[in-house]
Amino acid sequence: MKKKLMVFTITALVCIFAASMASAQGYSGRVFLENKEVQPGESFIVRVYLSDNDQSISSLRIPIKFDDTYLTCTYVDFGGSIIHNDMTGYYEINGGEVEISYIAPVVNPMVTFTTDSGLVATLYFTADVSAPDVTIAIDSANEVTQFSQFGTTFNLWHRVELADNSGGSALIPTFESGAVEIRSSTAVGDDNDDLRPTTFELVQNYPNPFNPTTTISFALPEKATVRLDVFNVLGQSVATLINGELPAGEHSAVWDAGDSPTGVYFYRLKAEKESITRKMLLLK
Repeated sequence: MKKKLMVFTITALVCIFAASMASAQGYSGRVFLENKEVQPGESFIVRVYLSDNDQSISSLRIPIKFDDTYLTCTYVDFGGSIIHNDMTGYYEINGGEVEISYIAPVVNPMVTFTTDSGLVATLYFTADVSAPDVTIAIDSANEVTQFSQFGTTFNLWHRVELADNSGGSALIPTFESGAVEIRSSTAVGDDNDDLRPTTFELVQNYPNPFNPTTTISFALPEKATVRLDVFNVLGQSVATLINGELPAGEHSAVWDAGDSPTGVYFYRLKAEKESITRKMLLLK
């Protein structure tokens, strides 16, 4: 469910463009981002959430922007998000601008999801190693372009919006920006509850497919003994990437599959009584 958006197609954008040119409706939904405090040179994630949704949604677009002098967005992941199984998640990164989209197939009836609250996407960032103590806001883009066709002037909005179940009306949620505080004195530990993840999570590896290395990230809500293993399709252990005690927080490991053949692999994260398994593809 994750693809980098290189070129929009007419089919893929039909829902969002239709919503952009329709009249925006009153809507109670809310889109908000996490706040993070990190150190220079640190890689970290920022989650984007939807809450208070009371509509059936056929597409979604969230363009955000930030000062990229000391902050770089490297990847967007849709693993564990509220996206419908038949929808596709797209993203585009251009310096300090990131656009997240859910696109449904053009079928009748339209594919929709109705979820009150949940994760929309996970953004991967890296703070510049030379960054001073600074706070960087992650805000929404809100721009309009006018164009004329058949003697009529249209407003094409570039903003945070969702399309209703008809695909023809835009639902404009309240947007709450996030902030990244880069502090050279930050000390992340088990006693810092504000920075501690609230759930046990295993993120889809990136890149995927990959050759020959890939990064596997995960989050621990509390200190735990962790084991991260890689298996082939026969269930045979290929590699153990982590086996030991880790503090609460966000962690990652790199698998170098240079000696492994092309194929599907599985990686499993076990911590105490919890276990999550995901699939990845090595292409050589």
